[in-house]
Amino acid sequence: IRHVHLAESAYDAMSFAVINKVGLDLDECVFCSMGGQFSDTQVENLLKTYKGAILHLHFDNDAAGQAMECRAIALANGHKLRITPMEDRTDYSYEGKTFSIPAAENNTLRFCKLSGLSTSNIVIERAPSPYKDWNEVLMAARDRNIAQHSSAMSAVTYEKRKGYTL
Repeated sequence: IRHVHLAESAYDAMSFAVINKVGLDLDECVFCSMGGQFSDTQVENLLKTYKGAILHLHFDNDAAGQAMECRAIALANGHKLRITPMEDRTDYSYEGKTFSIPAAENNTLRFCKLSGLSTSNIVIERAPSPYKDWNEVLMAARDRNIAQHSSAMSAVTYEKRKGYTL
């Protein structure tokens, strides 16, 4: 296994795999659902089991998803991260290092810059905006396909009534 994919839910993991199936070698991937939250031990054990694999993070486009990204990045670097959200900032600490990020600037990229943790073997693959997660992306694609199919079927039905075959 060369790629470990972590997602908040099983739906998100499956949705990401379906949407990106052309670019994935499924024989080299493992997909893991964190069930909405994860323990440090879960991620540590995954990283030990698949040592050297690239870690792909597919968490939601919200504050909880960003916090899970930061925790996973810290764990991939061998650190347990403590996150304390406040009204005006978020405090981060691990192994004696402590820093804060103002609420308006708090995101995973800022965390990575301030923490100094390596992201060389980590890929963050969030659902594209405006979607909250990969399942929403898949459902939107499905809805577009259904609408296109319905429109095409209406045209076929209309043409058949007029005596044409398509």
